[in-house]
Amino acid sequence: MITPYYFVLYNGIKEAPDRVALKLSEAVNRCIEEGHLEEYLRGHLGEAKDMLLSGFDEEIWKEGLREEGREEGKRELISEMLRSGMEPQQISDLCKLPLEFILDVQENTLTAK
Repeated sequence: MITPYYFVLYNGIKEAPDRVALKLSEAVNRCIEEGHLEEYLRGHLGEAKDMLLSGFDEEIWKEGLREEGREEGKRELISEMLRSGMEPQQISDLCKLPLEFILDVQENTLTAK
């Protein structure tokens, strides 16, 4: 796979295409400065750059969303198990998840109260 060095930003207006070739960092900075996806880019800069470099693949993106959902679901289930009085080691054994993951959820559950 060839890694692109420059990206073309297009303003979406056919009559005045205003196409500009920019280095990746310049393209991302310009998007932030002009308010395009500013919040997302500030919060997910590395992910956005990886997506641009690897080429956008909708299936990979959808799988990432599914994985985030599964992760959140696990955390919610573990929180409920902890609130019901189960010990972290019991949850780890029952769910076949690393004890460190359970302890992380426990710490976040306690600090959220």
